[in-house]
Amino acid sequence: MHILQSLRFRIVLMCCVLALITNLLFGYVLTFSLKINDDELFIWHLNQHMTQLISLYHENKDAFDSHLKNSNEKLLIGTEKQALAHLASQMTAPFARKEIAAAASLNEIDLEGPVPFISEEGYENYELGSENESYHILKAPLDKEHLYYFVDVSDFNRYSTNSVQKTLTLFSVSILLIMGCAVVAGIFLSRRVVSPLKRLTKEVDLQATGQKSNLNKNTFYQDEVGFLAHRIDHFLNRINEFIEREKAFTRDASHELRTPVANSQAALEVIEELLQTKDYSKIKTTLGRIERSNKDMAQLIESFLLLGREECNFDNQKPCALVPICHEAFEKNRFLKASDNVSIKINIDDQAAVTAPIEYLSVVIHNLIRNALQHRTGNTIYISGDSHKIEISNETVATTNNDQIGIGLKIVERICERLNWSMDIDTTEDNMFRISILFLNKDKSLKP
Repeated sequence: MHILQSLRFRIVLMCCVLALITNLLFGYVLTFSLKINDDELFIWHLNQHMTQLISLYHENKDAFDSHLKNSNEKLLIGTEKQALAHLASQMTAPFARKEIAAAASLNEIDLEGPVPFISEEGYENYELGSENESYHILKAPLDKEHLYYFVDVSDFNRYSTNSVQKTLTLFSVSILLIMGCAVVAGIFLSRRVVSPLKRLTKEVDLQATGQKSNLNKNTFYQDEVGFLAHRIDHFLNRINEFIEREKAFTRDASHELRTPVANSQAALEVIEELLQTKDYSKIKTTLGRIERSNKDMAQLIESFLLLGREECNFDNQKPCALVPICHEAFEKNRFLKASDNVSIKINIDDQAAVTAPIEYLSVVIHNLIRNALQHRTGNTIYISGDSHKIEISNETVATTNNDQIGIGLKIVERICERLNWSMDIDTTEDNMFRISILFLNKDKSLKP
């Protein structure tokens, strides 16, 4: 097996992919969260400082004016127009100055920056700029005018970018470390997962070579592999049972076929001798033996071919009258009577019919009557039943039921198993050997 197609490689690969995706998502969320936290912290400090300035203005205007003159902070008390003019003077990009000059208020300026908002303190926050410069403006009401606080955040943005780059560098290193850990964890996990599968493969190979193996529930954990092992064990047991049944059935079938072949061969040798004496009456009798042997073989072959079918189509089944099939089967087996006094007694209503495949039903009844004629001791074969059941009885001196079970009944047993019919064999106190077939066929399905 190629390593890239193995289950172990796919497990390691999935661990690496999962670790990579998780780290990328975590890194993105972490970087985005840090940036938001930096912005929120910066804005909070600006708004707190603005609150202090307004408090100083209301408490001590002289101190506020002194702070305004001596501080490097860019503060402006005036109108919106004066604020726009001051902002335009601070910008170096021509297009930015032009955009500010064309605006009537800070809200109308179409430059790069986040959406303006009002802080919890009630101050309006704006951030406007171009590619290389950016200003954060706070606007707070102050008596009849407004206090504007201009903060150059260009360097802050560059510092933030550098921080993000450092964070990404550290994050890249951490990804490599985590990917290494993911490979180690994937290899360990793949060994733990593949180990029971390899053990299961060895056990199945042992079964395939005919050696003893352990595939029962106690051999594996009660997980998916254990369940699979149990199902394979059950399946292999069914196959072994099926093979044993097929061997026994083939052995019996070959024995039954050898008998009429041997009879025919022996009859042909007799005919060759009788042709020299021209004893045509004996030749005719011998030809009758050959005919009976050929019929015997034809009926057996027909049954074997029927059993060899893998499927039976229940959609095309029709009601089959039992009485005509019984008479036909008796006539086909007339050569087994050995006496003209042998007869059948049918106790079935002429309207009784069984809904089943006609070829299967015919073979079943034919083999039942054939078996009764072969093993009878009396001169009457008794047949009774209805649309759901049929019973065939004959007198016997057999001490056990097995003494009267030949290849014919084994064929019937196989057909009943396939059609989900019930077959029962017993011997009554008055030495009547009886076979009962109950036409269940509840689920309309065949067994393999």
